[in-house]
Amino acid sequence: MRRSGRSLRLTAGAIIIWMIAGARAFAGDLIFPGIHPKLGAGAGQTISRGATAVFYNPANMIFSKFIEPFVDVSFAKVTYTYTHTDTETFTPVTIPVTTPALTVGMTMRPIDMLSLGVAFYPTGSGKVQTINAVPLPLYNATDDAFNYTELDLLSKQSGYRLGVGGAFRLDFPIAVGGGLIRSSENNQIVTLLPLGEDDDPETEREPLLDAQWGGAYNQFIGGIRSELFDRTIAIALSYKTSVVKTFTGDIARQGDAEYAAITAVGYNPAVIGAGLEGRFGAFGVYVDYTREMWSKGRLIYKRGLGADPEEVDFKDTNNICGGIKFWVAPKHMLTAAFGSHGANVGFGTDLAEEEEAELRARAVDAQKKGGNVALKGALQDEEEEEEIVYDPYIGGVTFGALENIPRTIFAGGYRAKIQGNGYLELGVQYTKGSRVVPEGSQSEGLYSLNVILVSAGLGFGF
Repeated sequence: MRRSGRSLRLTAGAIIIWMIAGARAFAGDLIFPGIHPKLGAGAGQTISRGATAVFYNPANMIFSKFIEPFVDVSFAKVTYTYTHTDTETFTPVTIPVTTPALTVGMTMRPIDMLSLGVAFYPTGSGKVQTINAVPLPLYNATDDAFNYTELDLLSKQSGYRLGVGGAFRLDFPIAVGGGLIRSSENNQIVTLLPLGEDDDPETEREPLLDAQWGGAYNQFIGGIRSELFDRTIAIALSYKTSVVKTFTGDIARQGDAEYAAITAVGYNPAVIGAGLEGRFGAFGVYVDYTREMWSKGRLIYKRGLGADPEEVDFKDTNNICGGIKFWVAPKHMLTAAFGSHGANVGFGTDLAEEEEAELRARAVDAQKKGGNVALKGALQDEEEEEEIVYDPYIGGVTFGALENIPRTIFAGGYRAKIQGNGYLELGVQYTKGSRVVPEGSQSEGLYSLNVILVSAGLGFGF
């Protein structure tokens, strides 16, 4: 995918590439690590078990056996569709992905009061994904305006999450836990003008933009769990720290003879979690609540690939999951769950309400600086001899960002105890979501998401 050189197909323009989230393989964004949260529609404060509990509430690792390896395998069918508001000019863009996902881990409980564990979860395969004819906004100096133009995208992502943690039982009713989550991300994206009707399909197109970037970062998590009334009721709390993700890489824009170094800055929010679970005879119920504090990253997030907004319209999300358990026999259990996960960004600056001179000034400034736009200032219009004052340009919804879409999750499963200290769990999960970005807003149009996930998990204690 790495290319350089000069293209004459676009004589002027600043690609507003921050409106592209990456259009990635999606596995790391949609599939929860661990079989229990998968079949709990994202819940994990009380129901997560084994090594993967480190991603949700590490206090739950206290229930591990002396040595307990774990593996779960999933197959996901993902369909992501973007339909621009101008349906007469642009056809819908659909990204179908079928991908496997794997989580492996192991816990060790050397003494009754202490459990230690490690879990590993790949988040990208490194496979190149091609997405054709995506309507994206370009500033064209000839027309002195922002116009939506179809671009072809080539993207690639690889990465992992590695969780290491432990749990300690202070007393019979109370256990505490802590952990470290190490994550790695590597991304590459190339944007191309689509081939014209008269172009040879074998023509090698020079990219408008070719960039790669990556890095690794750490998050810390702590949790507490208590069982009350002879373990009839369980309550749990957890907190995961935020992290500013700094990525380094290189980039070549149209006409560049060489690649230049870039720095991108991402953000993972702090997360507060709480859970409640109860069992009453053959029935069990649970409910989870997590708040992801995205708004703290409004001034932090910078893709570094083009005209980054000085601020992103991040919103805190409130995620609620709940489910029921039913033991049809002592060793056989059925589960059903529901989850609601909010969108993490607003619409940002309304382009339809912006003055043309302001947009022109921002685009020209972005071209001169190679990316960033002034936070707030006064610009002089040479023709009008009038000072123009503008507010910060706030970024909104981006193509390919799955967390920009509110999602509803339904899940169900079956669990069987294996003779001794093991279990086998099977289940399905269905996720759907949609969002309308009004005409005139950034990346305007309809976004929809559908995911079907089939999973199997196996744990066995020695």
